[in-house]
Amino acid sequence: MTTRFERRVLPAIVLGFGSLPGAALACPMCLAAKDDAVQMAFLLTTVLLSALPVIMVGTLIVWIARRSSEIDREDDVPPPAPVAEPAQPAQPQPSDGGTLIALHR
Repeated sequence: MTTRFERRVLPAIVLGFGSLPGAALACPMCLAAKDDAVQMAFLLTTVLLSALPVIMVGTLIVWIARRSSEIDREDDVPPPAPVAEPAQPAQPQPSDGGTLIALHR
């Protein structure tokens, strides 16, 4: 159930603040700053924020390409050869009822 505040007052507050851009005390192209350092800071920040999405997407593309080539190299590697078990010496087989006959010289 919504309250009166949520239905009427909150949208009025949002509309009121949205219609007062001067209250934010900001301008999109702040050329009012006469100081060169402030203008340079605005310029560098604009360049950084403009380049950031391109850098992020480029980094993602490079990472995907590298990971893809790593996976391809892992698929191309042949499996290791099976290790041969050491040969076991032949065990003498019992004869005549399970007794072993040993010959001594």
